[in-house]
Amino acid sequence: MSTFNHQPSYSTRPTLRVDLTQIRANYDALSAKVGAAKIGASVKADAYGLGAVPVAKTLYGAGCRIFFVATAGEGKLLRDGVGPNAAIYVLNGPAPRDKGVLLGAKLKPVINSIEQARFWGSVASDVREPPYTAIHIDTGMNRLGLTPEDVTELSRDKQLWKNLNPEWVMSHLACAADDKNPMNKTQLQRFRKAAAQLPLTPLSLANTAGIYLGKPYHFQMVRPGIGLYGGLPFADAKPVVRLSLPVMQARLVAPGESVGYNATWTAQEEKLVATVAAGYAD
Repeated sequence: MSTFNHQPSYSTRPTLRVDLTQIRANYDALSAKVGAAKIGASVKADAYGLGAVPVAKTLYGAGCRIFFVATAGEGKLLRDGVGPNAAIYVLNGPAPRDKGVLLGAKLKPVINSIEQARFWGSVASDVREPPYTAIHIDTGMNRLGLTPEDVTELSRDKQLWKNLNPEWVMSHLACAADDKNPMNKTQLQRFRKAAAQLPLTPLSLANTAGIYLGKPYHFQMVRPGIGLYGGLPFADAKPVVRLSLPVMQARLVAPGESVGYNATWTAQEEKLVATVAAGYAD
Protein backbone atom coordinates (compact mmCIF):
# COMPACT_ATOMS: atom_id res chain seq x y z
CA MET A 1 0.00 0.00 0.00
CA SER A 2 1.36 3.43 -0.94
CA THR A 3 0.18 6.93 -0.05
CA PHE A 4 -1.20 8.91 -2.97
CA ASN A 5 -0.09 12.54 -3.23
CA HIS A 6 -3.17 14.52 -2.14
CA GLN A 7 -3.45 18.02 -0.71
CA PRO A 8 -5.91 17.79 2.23
CA SER A 9 -8.84 20.16 2.55
CA TYR A 10 -8.43 23.17 4.84
CA SER A 11 -11.74 22.23 6.49
CA THR A 12 -12.15 18.81 8.05
CA ARG A 13 -15.95 19.03 8.38
CA PRO A 14 -18.60 18.41 5.74
CA THR A 15 -20.40 21.44 4.34
CA LEU A 16 -24.12 21.42 3.55
CA ARG A 17 -25.17 24.25 1.25
CA VAL A 18 -28.88 25.13 1.18
CA ASP A 19 -30.27 27.03 -1.79
CA LEU A 20 -33.16 29.08 -0.42
CA THR A 21 -34.14 30.31 -3.87
CA GLN A 22 -34.80 26.72 -4.89
CA ILE A 23 -36.96 26.16 -1.81
CA ARG A 24 -39.02 29.16 -2.87
CA ALA A 25 -39.26 27.76 -6.40
CA ASN A 26 -40.56 24.45 -5.01
CA TYR A 27 -43.11 26.31 -2.89
CA ASP A 28 -44.33 28.25 -5.92
CA ALA A 29 -44.56 25.07 -8.01
CA LEU A 30 -46.59 23.25 -5.34
CA SER A 31 -48.82 26.29 -4.89
CA ALA A 32 -49.64 26.21 -8.58
CA LYS A 33 -50.88 22.62 -8.23
CA VAL A 34 -53.44 23.27 -5.48
CA GLY A 35 -55.46 26.19 -6.77
CA ALA A 36 -57.14 28.15 -4.01
CA ALA A 37 -56.02 25.83 -1.22
CA LYS A 38 -53.67 27.39 1.30
CA ILE A 39 -50.23 25.93 1.96
CA GLY A 40 -49.12 25.14 5.49
CA ALA A 41 -45.39 24.49 5.32
CA SER A 42 -43.94 21.74 7.48
CA VAL A 43 -40.74 23.12 9.00
CA LYS A 44 -40.51 20.66 11.88
CA ALA A 45 -37.17 19.17 12.91
CA ASP A 46 -35.40 22.42 11.98
CA ALA A 47 -36.96 22.32 8.49
CA TYR A 48 -35.77 18.74 8.04
CA GLY A 49 -32.32 19.80 9.15
CA LEU A 50 -31.96 22.72 6.74
CA GLY A 51 -32.60 25.59 9.17
CA ALA A 52 -36.17 26.39 10.16
CA VAL A 53 -35.77 30.15 10.54
CA PRO A 54 -34.07 30.95 7.20
CA VAL A 55 -36.36 28.48 5.41
CA ALA A 56 -39.49 29.95 7.01
CA LYS A 57 -38.36 33.50 6.25
CA THR A 58 -37.92 32.51 2.63
CA LEU A 59 -41.36 30.90 2.50
CA TYR A 60 -42.88 33.90 4.27
CA GLY A 61 -41.43 36.09 1.54
CA ALA A 62 -43.13 33.83 -1.00
CA GLY A 63 -46.49 34.37 0.68
CA CYS A 64 -46.68 31.48 3.14
CA ARG A 65 -48.29 32.42 6.44
CA ILE A 66 -48.95 28.99 7.98
CA PHE A 67 -46.21 26.81 9.46
CA PHE A 68 -46.15 23.48 11.28
CA VAL A 69 -43.51 22.51 13.84
CA ALA A 70 -43.28 19.47 16.12
CA THR A 71 -42.70 21.02 19.53
CA ALA A 72 -43.44 24.20 21.45
CA GLY A 73 -39.71 24.90 21.68
CA GLU A 74 -39.42 24.81 17.89
CA GLY A 75 -42.43 27.09 17.68
CA LYS A 76 -40.89 29.65 20.03
CA LEU A 77 -37.70 29.80 17.95
CA LEU A 78 -39.73 30.17 14.79
CA ARG A 79 -41.89 32.90 16.29
CA ASP A 80 -38.78 34.86 17.24
CA GLY A 81 -37.51 34.37 13.68
CA VAL A 82 -40.54 35.18 11.54
CA GLY A 83 -42.43 37.64 13.72
CA PRO A 84 -46.02 37.99 14.90
CA ASN A 85 -48.01 37.58 11.69
CA ALA A 86 -47.42 33.91 10.95
CA ALA A 87 -49.71 31.14 12.22
CA ILE A 88 -47.51 28.50 13.89
CA TYR A 89 -49.06 25.13 14.76
CA VAL A 90 -47.45 22.66 17.16
CA LEU A 91 -48.05 19.12 15.89
CA ASN A 92 -47.29 17.35 19.17
CA GLY A 93 -50.11 19.25 20.81
CA PRO A 94 -50.30 20.88 24.24
CA ALA A 95 -48.55 19.53 27.31
CA PRO A 96 -48.73 21.10 30.78
CA ARG A 97 -45.03 21.95 30.77
CA ASP A 98 -45.45 23.86 27.49
CA LYS A 99 -48.40 25.99 28.57
CA GLY A 100 -46.35 29.14 29.13
CA VAL A 101 -44.46 28.82 25.84
CA LEU A 102 -47.61 28.14 23.83
CA LEU A 103 -49.40 31.15 25.27
CA GLY A 104 -46.40 33.46 25.39
CA ALA A 105 -45.38 32.84 21.79
CA LYS A 106 -48.97 32.68 20.54
CA LEU A 107 -48.54 29.15 19.21
CA LYS A 108 -51.52 27.09 18.09
CA PRO A 109 -51.63 23.54 19.47
CA VAL A 110 -52.79 20.65 17.32
CA ILE A 111 -55.18 18.58 19.45
CA ASN A 112 -54.39 14.87 19.06
CA SER A 113 -56.50 13.22 21.77
CA ILE A 114 -59.52 13.86 23.93
CA GLU A 115 -57.14 14.21 26.91
CA GLN A 116 -55.27 17.02 25.14
CA ALA A 117 -58.62 18.54 24.23
CA ARG A 118 -59.77 18.60 27.84
CA PHE A 119 -56.46 20.00 29.08
CA TRP A 120 -56.29 22.78 26.52
CA GLY A 121 -59.99 23.51 26.83
CA SER A 122 -59.42 24.17 30.53
CA VAL A 123 -56.42 26.39 29.78
CA ALA A 124 -58.30 28.33 27.11
CA SER A 125 -61.30 28.95 29.36
CA ASP A 126 -59.04 30.88 31.76
CA VAL A 127 -57.26 33.01 29.13
CA ARG A 128 -58.61 36.23 27.69
CA GLU A 129 -57.42 35.59 24.11
CA PRO A 130 -56.39 31.94 23.77
CA PRO A 131 -54.85 30.88 20.45
CA TYR A 132 -56.87 28.97 17.90
CA THR A 133 -56.26 25.24 17.61
CA ALA A 134 -56.38 22.51 14.98
CA ILE A 135 -58.09 19.17 15.52
CA HIS A 136 -56.13 16.16 14.29
CA ILE A 137 -58.14 13.03 13.46
CA ASP A 138 -56.45 9.65 12.99
CA THR A 139 -57.81 8.04 9.82
CA GLY A 140 -55.46 5.09 9.55
CA MET A 141 -51.88 6.20 10.19
CA ASN A 142 -52.25 5.04 13.83
CA ARG A 143 -49.74 7.57 15.00
CA LEU A 144 -51.30 10.74 16.42
CA GLY A 145 -54.90 11.88 16.24
CA LEU A 146 -58.35 11.54 17.73
CA THR A 147 -59.97 8.12 17.54
CA PRO A 148 -63.53 7.75 16.19
CA GLU A 149 -64.71 7.58 19.82
CA ASP A 150 -62.84 10.80 20.60
CA VAL A 151 -64.45 12.52 17.63
CA THR A 152 -67.90 11.46 18.78
CA GLU A 153 -67.22 12.72 22.30
CA LEU A 154 -65.89 16.04 21.02
CA SER A 155 -68.88 16.46 18.71
CA ARG A 156 -71.24 16.15 21.68
CA ASP A 157 -69.35 18.52 23.97
CA LYS A 158 -70.33 21.92 22.57
CA GLN A 159 -68.63 23.86 25.34
CA LEU A 160 -65.33 22.02 24.84
CA TRP A 161 -65.46 22.74 21.11
CA LYS A 162 -66.12 26.40 21.87
CA ASN A 163 -63.21 26.57 24.31
CA LEU A 164 -60.84 24.93 21.82
CA ASN A 165 -61.98 27.28 19.03
CA PRO A 166 -60.56 25.14 16.20
CA GLU A 167 -59.81 26.78 12.88
CA TRP A 168 -58.74 23.56 11.11
CA VAL A 169 -59.66 19.89 11.17
CA MET A 170 -56.86 17.76 9.77
CA SER A 171 -55.56 14.25 9.24
CA HIS A 172 -52.47 12.68 7.69
CA LEU A 173 -52.17 10.26 4.78
CA ALA A 174 -50.15 7.08 5.30
CA CYS A 175 -49.70 5.79 1.74
CA ALA A 176 -50.06 8.83 -0.51
CA ALA A 177 -46.75 8.20 -2.29
CA ASP A 178 -48.44 5.14 -3.84
CA ASP A 179 -51.36 6.59 -5.77
CA LYS A 180 -52.76 3.10 -6.39
CA ASN A 181 -52.90 2.15 -2.72
CA PRO A 182 -56.54 1.69 -1.61
CA MET A 183 -55.62 3.13 1.79
CA ASN A 184 -55.75 6.62 0.26
CA LYS A 185 -59.47 6.42 -0.58
CA THR A 186 -60.17 4.71 2.72
CA GLN A 187 -58.57 7.55 4.64
CA LEU A 188 -60.35 10.14 2.51
CA GLN A 189 -63.71 8.54 3.28
CA ARG A 190 -62.92 8.23 7.00
CA PHE A 191 -61.81 11.85 7.11
CA ARG A 192 -64.97 13.13 5.48
CA LYS A 193 -67.14 11.00 7.76
CA ALA A 194 -65.38 12.19 10.92
CA ALA A 195 -65.35 15.84 9.87
CA ALA A 196 -69.08 15.68 9.13
CA GLN A 197 -69.71 15.02 12.83
CA LEU A 198 -68.04 18.28 13.82
CA PRO A 199 -69.08 21.91 13.28
CA LEU A 200 -68.23 23.21 9.82
CA THR A 201 -64.49 23.92 9.83
CA PRO A 202 -61.85 24.21 7.07
CA LEU A 203 -60.15 20.88 6.36
CA SER A 204 -56.61 19.69 5.61
CA LEU A 205 -55.47 16.22 4.60
CA ALA A 206 -52.75 16.24 1.93
CA ASN A 207 -49.02 16.14 2.52
CA THR A 208 -46.63 16.52 -0.44
CA ALA A 209 -47.63 13.16 -1.89
CA GLY A 210 -51.29 13.86 -1.19
CA ILE A 211 -51.14 16.90 -3.44
CA TYR A 212 -50.52 14.53 -6.35
CA LEU A 213 -53.64 12.50 -5.54
CA GLY A 214 -55.71 15.35 -6.94
CA LYS A 215 -58.25 17.95 -5.95
CA PRO A 216 -60.46 15.70 -3.77
CA TYR A 217 -57.55 15.50 -1.33
CA HIS A 218 -56.66 19.20 -1.29
CA PHE A 219 -59.57 20.63 0.72
CA GLN A 220 -58.80 24.11 2.09
CA MET A 221 -55.14 23.55 2.97
CA VAL A 222 -52.29 21.21 2.02
CA ARG A 223 -49.24 20.64 4.21
CA PRO A 224 -46.10 19.85 2.17
CA GLY A 225 -42.84 19.02 3.85
CA ILE A 226 -40.33 16.92 1.95
CA GLY A 227 -41.41 18.33 -1.42
CA LEU A 228 -40.36 21.81 -0.39
CA TYR A 229 -36.87 20.48 0.22
CA GLY A 230 -36.49 18.70 -3.12
CA GLY A 231 -37.66 15.21 -2.14
CA LEU A 232 -39.85 12.65 -3.86
CA PRO A 233 -42.63 12.19 -4.82
CA PHE A 234 -42.25 15.77 -6.13
CA ALA A 235 -40.27 14.55 -9.14
CA ASP A 236 -39.97 18.03 -10.65
CA ALA A 237 -38.61 19.57 -7.46
CA LYS A 238 -35.58 21.77 -7.72
CA PRO A 239 -32.54 20.41 -5.86
CA VAL A 240 -32.14 22.30 -2.62
CA VAL A 241 -29.02 20.94 -0.92
CA ARG A 242 -25.47 20.15 -1.89
CA LEU A 243 -23.19 18.20 0.43
CA SER A 244 -19.45 18.72 0.15
CA LEU A 245 -17.21 16.18 1.88
CA PRO A 246 -13.54 17.01 2.33
CA VAL A 247 -11.14 14.29 1.24
CA MET A 248 -8.85 13.60 4.19
CA GLN A 249 -6.55 11.17 2.46
CA ALA A 250 -6.25 9.31 -0.82
CA ARG A 251 -4.14 6.25 -1.40
CA LEU A 252 -3.46 3.53 -3.92
CA VAL A 253 -4.61 0.11 -2.75
CA ALA A 254 -2.80 -2.90 -4.21
CA PRO A 255 -4.63 -5.99 -5.57
CA GLY A 256 -5.72 -8.27 -2.74
CA GLU A 257 -5.76 -5.57 -0.07
CA SER A 258 -9.00 -4.83 1.78
CA VAL A 259 -10.62 -1.57 2.90
CA GLY A 260 -12.61 -0.70 6.00
CA TYR A 261 -14.14 -2.52 8.95
CA ASN A 262 -14.54 -6.29 8.56
CA ALA A 263 -12.59 -6.11 5.31
CA THR A 264 -15.86 -5.92 3.40
CA TRP A 265 -14.24 -4.83 0.11
CA THR A 266 -11.12 -6.22 -1.48
CA ALA A 267 -9.35 -4.66 -4.47
CA GLN A 268 -9.16 -6.95 -7.50
CA GLU A 269 -6.68 -4.58 -9.13
CA GLU A 270 -4.82 -1.46 -8.08
CA LYS A 271 -7.40 1.16 -7.00
CA LEU A 272 -7.37 4.75 -5.83
CA VAL A 273 -9.29 4.99 -2.53
CA ALA A 274 -10.31 8.24 -0.81
CA THR A 275 -11.34 8.72 2.82
CA VAL A 276 -13.84 11.55 3.32
CA ALA A 277 -14.62 13.40 6.55
CA ALA A 278 -18.16 12.32 7.38
CA GLY A 279 -19.49 10.07 10.10
CA TYR A 280 -22.12 9.58 12.77
CA ALA A 281 -21.84 13.15 14.03
CA ASP A 282 -22.81 14.50 10.64
